[in-house]
Amino acid sequence: GNEQYEINRFSEFSRNYREENLKATRFWSIFVPIINTLNELGNLLTLVFGAWGVMVSHLTIGELAALLTYVTLLNKPINRFNGLVNIIQSSGVSAKRIFQILDTKVEVKEKENAINLTSIQGNLKFEEMEFAYHNNQSVIRNFNLDIQPGMSVALVGSSGSGKSTVAKIAARFYDPQKGRVLLDGHDLQDISLSSLRFGEADATRTHIGIVPQETLLLYGTVRENIAYGKLDATDQEIEAAAKAANAHDFIMDFPDGYKSIIGEQGVKLSGGQRQRIAIARVLLKNPQIVILDEATSALDSESEQLIQESIKQLFKGRTSLVIAHRLSTIADVDLIVVLEKGEIVETGTHTELIAQGGRYAYLYELQFVKSGN
Repeated sequence: GNEQYEINRFSEFSRNYREENLKATRFWSIFVPIINTLNELGNLLTLVFGAWGVMVSHLTIGELAALLTYVTLLNKPINRFNGLVNIIQSSGVSAKRIFQILDTKVEVKEKENAINLTSIQGNLKFEEMEFAYHNNQSVIRNFNLDIQPGMSVALVGSSGSGKSTVAKIAARFYDPQKGRVLLDGHDLQDISLSSLRFGEADATRTHIGIVPQETLLLYGTVRENIAYGKLDATDQEIEAAAKAANAHDFIMDFPDGYKSIIGEQGVKLSGGQRQRIAIARVLLKNPQIVILDEATSALDSESEQLIQESIKQLFKGRTSLVIAHRLSTIADVDLIVVLEKGEIVETGTHTELIAQGGRYAYLYELQFVKSGN
């Protein structure tokens, strides 16, 4: 494996860190003694010349004592400054890094007069959309798609075809360079981010829920992680969401049920269990639009079947945008959109696309052969 390679990398970083610390230590080992020596030399010179002044009657003993006290008081702030120099240098490096983060430009900005949507129907429409990342090479081109309320749409295609990018634009994590995205006739850029992703404080539901491929779970109990979708949820609401997500049974198998600690990032749960917790969280959030980003791509067949049952509950009465590599999981959606190199090459239902014998049929056949079915 690459164990030795990683050991060498770590050793190199450690050596660089050690050398930089040795440089700093050498500097302070010279600087500090010099300052202390100068301070003591000042005391010595004051004492010598002051004693001479007393001997020739230019100074009294009291004046000499006062002069030595003044010199000592003067040395104290110099010694303090000596310690502050090191703190200032360290703080300067930290401050530079902090300001680099604070100065980072936000890619998605909210308009001053952005509107708040308290409720939506769920019509999501992409018009002549184009998008490119920082290298200015378009990853989405001439993208047109009208998703009606309550409709389930799947995006499929090869890796790098732009599926996840479309989903991120739909949730307005990015803004397209050309074209626009409409939600119930409103341009996403005209809608406040809090209204779009989180909903208003007095709203009964939030507008967009996302189930990512890599589920983000926090250290805490099962209940706390599900309730993250709705912080004021009751125990009855949490349990109902878990049952709808096929998570209740395995949760109750834990010694403490919903109060069981799942560990950092849910390390005590399997992949399928983590995904069902994520789906329960979204069900509790009760959004009108749901985005699933390859939610079953890394699961075994049994877990996938349970997730599929949970997803059916999630789709009921909601507009759904699904990204999937396993084409067997999207056979029942209302519309399948096939992407290649950022452009739509095919649209239709599973049956229609198989009959056409195009790109979708080719991808489906590849997976069919790989699975050995």
